[in-house]
Amino acid sequence: DGAWTWASAASVVSDRNLEDVAKNKLQTALSNIPNFNEFSKAVEQVKGNLAVSGDAVRNAYADKAIESLDIELHGLNSETSLLSESAEHKYALQDNDGNTLIPLIRSEGKAENVFSTEDGTITFTIVPQENNAVDMETTSREKSFTADSLIYDIFNGRILDPSNRAMADIDANRLGIVDNTNIINNEMSPYEAAVLMSQFNLTLPSEHENTLANVVANVFDRSSNVDNDANKTLAFFDILRASNSQTGLNTLKKLGAFKQDFPTLHELGDEEWDTLVQG
Repeated sequence: DGAWTWASAASVVSDRNLEDVAKNKLQTALSNIPNFNEFSKAVEQVKGNLAVSGDAVRNAYADKAIESLDIELHGLNSETSLLSESAEHKYALQDNDGNTLIPLIRSEGKAENVFSTEDGTITFTIVPQENNAVDMETTSREKSFTADSLIYDIFNGRILDPSNRAMADIDANRLGIVDNTNIINNEMSPYEAAVLMSQFNLTLPSEHENTLANVVANVFDRSSNVDNDANKTLAFFDILRASNSQTGLNTLKKLGAFKQDFPTLHELGDEEWDTLVQG
């Protein structure tokens, strides 16, 4: 028997439960990861918890394909808990006696709190929980949009919707904001919104349109956001690849984002613009 199980009636969320929405997709995706069961047992042994966040849970709820799994490790005090006493391994999940359970490596080119198993089959983000001050629901509330805030608690077999609006927003094909304070200082939020709208054909409520327009109008310190130009370009191509690209493109144009970031696009005539959004 594995260390992780799947709930049924106890996991009811919104008007659809885990078995209806996510069981087949998430269970298959996790079980297809080599050695995941061994990894999950080791996490339980060190009194940690595992979650899937972001795209995978949203797509499972929306009955769309899962393209990737963002796995989070909760419950350890910090990444220093992974410092290994073994001469062979710098990092590891280890028991109370310092014995290595699962050797780990830092994921090259990623944030310092992102680790992988030595064979590279499992990559996860450690979410520090100093004195249990941070939990899964807290990290979900830090997301910009409700569609991204769903999180799957693997060991307890439940989908968490901390905003209490994510599932209703997805059902209504509506873009929801978790908290305006998560949006207003994030220069990328209009582009993130446009990507979601294009991928899921979401509508943008007028109050959220005003919030995102204010973000575009803000003057950001571009010297401290040197990666954002590249990220906006990547988001633009994500929109073009989406099934409802015209939704995201028209939204960014209406918000004034192209005028500020891509003047050439902003200056397209009506015929050229129609060709772009219909292409």
